[in-house]
Amino acid sequence: MSRELAKPRLVSVICNERSGGGRAGRVLPKVATRLHEGLPNAELHIVKSTSYEQARDHTRSVALSARPGDIVAVMGGDGMAHLGLNACAGTDATLAVIPAGTGNDLARGAGIPGNVHDAVEALVRAGPG
Repeated sequence: MSRELAKPRLVSVICNERSGGGRAGRVLPKVATRLHEGLPNAELHIVKSTSYEQARDHTRSVALSARPGDIVAVMGGDGMAHLGLNACAGTDATLAVIPAGTGNDLARGAGIPGNVHDAVEALVRAGPG
């Protein structure tokens, strides 16, 4: 009898590189490195968006194909957070918000750590699954 190997959980980061005056794009490599180190048993997928439409389409596509335990992490400002909420609603995806915009009002209101480092560390602690 053959055993089917379990697929690793997927952590997809969709980043609006222009958020926070370009800060999101500048810190994305550090975010990717930390997630790769902190979640060694997960498959990490980084998607950079250059427009609202592209971010919306990528976020929705990833959320629709998510299996239970997969994480869709949106990185940017309030616009990305709203895209993530809408995309993940009614799917098996778990939403994570990495606030890298200028205001980050939604993250603050939801009790999400207010800076990129702390949000990434929270995601590493929670992990997929």
